Amino acid sequence: PASLNHEYFGDYIGLRENFEVLKLLKAKGEDTIAFADEIEYFRHVRFQKTHSQKRILVLTERKLFVIMRDPEIDKKNAKLLASQRQPPYVFKFEVPLQDVQAVRLSPYADDFMSIVLSPAHEGDIPFIDMHKTELLAQLVDKYSNISHGRKFDVTFAEKIDYRIKSGKGVRTANIVKTS
Repeated sequence: PASLNHEYFGDYIGLRENFEVLKLLKAKGEDTIAFADEIEYFRHVRFQKTHSQKRILVLTERKLFVIMRDPEIDKKNAKLLASQRQPPYVFKFEVPLQDVQAVRLSPYADDFMSIVLSPAHEGDIPFIDMHKTELLAQLVDKYSNISHGRKFDVTFAEKIDYRIKSGKGVRTANIVKTS
């Protein structure tokens, strides 16, 4: 496959130059970005259909983060002096890598995947990422480094179950091959 002979970049959104996010990551004890990309995160709102929202996924040496740019903070910042503004980012997930239990991937070229987390977390992380092969390779590598060679389960399937963040159940992504 083409992905095997592909040069990887790691930071697909210029996060290494985003000082606001770097400052937040440093406050969490993280200063090395192994992978960063914009993803389509599947969000569940009570009594509504599942829909996707843009998020930033960041993989460091020890943690996985899903970050959202908060429009409410952006609105407040517009009225403040530059020195008074707060970073417009909110951490939606902060996951120590040892809490990753498995990765479920679509068998097709649709870029869907779900990161299965330990029960200590409210839900799993279902999303679409155009660079899923590199993310998986980096995640396996970083996980192996912190877990002394232990591995997590990687599965390809047309039906992928994942826990929703509210802790209220499981959803199933039915992956359908289109021509």
